[in-house]
Amino acid sequence: MHAEVLLLGRTRLLELIATDAPLDELLEDLARMIEDQRPGLLCSVLLLVDGTLRHGAAPSLSAAYRAAIEGMAIGRDVGSCGHAAFTGEEAIAEDIATDPRWARFRDVARADGLASCWSTPIRKVSGEVLGTFAMYHRLPYTPTSADRELVVVATHLAEVAIERARSHRALREQAEALRAETQRKDEFLAMLAHELRGPLAPIVNAGEFLAQRLPDGTPEGRAAFVVRRQTGNLIRLVDDLLDVARITRGKISLDKAPTTLEALLGHAVEMAEPLAAAAGVTLVMHPARGAPLPVEADSVRMAQALFNVLGNAIKFTPRGGRVDARTDADGDGGRVSISDTGIGIAPDLLPTIFDLFRQGTQSLDRTRGGLGIGLTVAKRLVEMHGGHITAHSDGVGRGTEVVLWLPTAMTVGEATSSPSTTPTAGRPRRVLVVDDNADGAEMVAMGLATPEIEVQTACDGVAAMAIARAWKPDVVLLDIGLPGMDGFEVARRLRALPEGEQISIIATTGYGDERTRERSRLAGFDLHLVKPVSIEALARAVSAPR
Repeated sequence: MHAEVLLLGRTRLLELIATDAPLDELLEDLARMIEDQRPGLLCSVLLLVDGTLRHGAAPSLSAAYRAAIEGMAIGRDVGSCGHAAFTGEEAIAEDIATDPRWARFRDVARADGLASCWSTPIRKVSGEVLGTFAMYHRLPYTPTSADRELVVVATHLAEVAIERARSHRALREQAEALRAETQRKDEFLAMLAHELRGPLAPIVNAGEFLAQRLPDGTPEGRAAFVVRRQTGNLIRLVDDLLDVARITRGKISLDKAPTTLEALLGHAVEMAEPLAAAAGVTLVMHPARGAPLPVEADSVRMAQALFNVLGNAIKFTPRGGRVDARTDADGDGGRVSISDTGIGIAPDLLPTIFDLFRQGTQSLDRTRGGLGIGLTVAKRLVEMHGGHITAHSDGVGRGTEVVLWLPTAMTVGEATSSPSTTPTAGRPRRVLVVDDNADGAEMVAMGLATPEIEVQTACDGVAAMAIARAWKPDVVLLDIGLPGMDGFEVARRLRALPEGEQISIIATTGYGDERTRERSRLAGFDLHLVKPVSIEALARAVSAPR
């Protein structure tokens, strides 16, 4: 009968271990299971932690006894458990009253009515001692062979429970460390992006300003073009790095609206044309025959995904090559096929091209450039839209085709129409540029100033509010990271002005994370633009009706 009860108890305990039950609960059940096998038997489990014994389970021992043992340093003369943990050998005190190892704890044992103790080390397979399992009696007692069988079962189950708890604790600690590290990394990337975008913004705008005014055929004009192109490359690297961090953590939300697959591809092709021209690659778009294919999508994000694929195709196509982008109906969805006459992909690398930081074999000169994350970003964005993306290549030197599929929508709504960019009638539109980077504010002012647009600048919130009260701007381009009064507070104060609800307040900031976007919305911003923003984009935002 005892054997059957023991077997049932062991089975139940193993089931509890498999469900990741708390260690104290497991050890408590173990001690009670062994106690149930002998009348008058009392059991305890102690855990060895940094050379001291800690309470694991002792369901029938008093709180006073447990407190006396807690934190006890192990040693040869420290009771049966201290001796067993120290030596790694069992310690049997048939009569505590006469056993010399119990001299320091005799009174504690007598107060709890304990007369004998048999303590056995709980060991790992490697031999490391994890703790002790002890059996007590209230009269002097000599262990039997049946007792030894109980101890073998008890120490084995205790070892399994303790090791599993250790493993789970280590995994939890590792997961927590990874979460903390990821958070620190994301915070660092956000701050890095802000710090990079601050100085990048005036450089980009200065390059645009010079490129518009210097003849293309002159050395100065070519230099301005190089500055403009290379700062664009740097911006894309910064944006890709941040996007992959946000997307992999699910920190990007989509703002879907009715549009067409052709409109999305057209926008991406427009962005990619300068890259193709600089690389000497022909880029051709082939819209589907018939009516445009309607889709529900975040136009900015999907254009970004398509641009990433186009940019990758252009990057790996030699000068004189060709990239073709086609749209076609495909079942209950629409397909964009982007094929190139480039270097192709080896069969062993094809399954991994959408993996993070994969670019195929790279030489030390890294002539292709990039971080190897553009296709990863594209894949995640397409999947967030309910679509999928695949790649095919017949091998090295035989080009590549990447196909994106999105589910089609019923109709294309009015959201696809272009917003009006007619400036305010009557007088020139007044634009206040607020940025603590004086160079940045000056470049934006120079780039926006036309007979239809008047521009003033301010470098802090106090100056911005003074100008706003006296000059009454129609639009405020407002940096968020201002000294003293930050952009959020400036926006709230602008809205509190008598004419505040008529002002178009546009954030121009290096912070592009979702939390900052939500804060800007709550503070009263109409639009959130992430630096560096081109003069062309700023002009569209400034001229658009509120």
